[in-house]
Amino acid sequence: MEPEQAYYCAKKADPKLCRDLQNLASQLDREMKVSDNFLTTDLKFHQMISKGAEQPSLMIMTQSLEKYQIESRRMTNTLPQMRTKAALYHQLIAAAITTHKAKEAKQLMEMHIKSMIEPLEENYENES
Repeated sequence: MEPEQAYYCAKKADPKLCRDLQNLASQLDREMKVSDNFLTTDLKFHQMISKGAEQPSLMIMTQSLEKYQIESRRMTNTLPQMRTKAALYHQLIAAAITTHKAKEAKQLMEMHIKSMIEPLEENYENES
């Protein structure tokens, strides 16, 4: 869902949304080492993309998964370098949306999600 939302958001993003996404991406970069607000800011970033996509069905699906998104972020947050990777991906995604590069935004969001899920899967396999 989120890659599709990034795609549509990049196609439709107005200047205010672009500024807000860039500001949140910068905030994440500052918070990654020092603040527990990182999780909340991360979620805000993704919610802003969902809203900016203007795709009601995708937004409803995303909202229904919100509590699971928070839990998964808590889990990935404990893995080495995950905050750094997330902050960098958010900057790249914000840049793609700001420049209305829809395919790039979609690909970056896919990469971002995969980079968060794969280490969790590896940890799960190692624990089993």
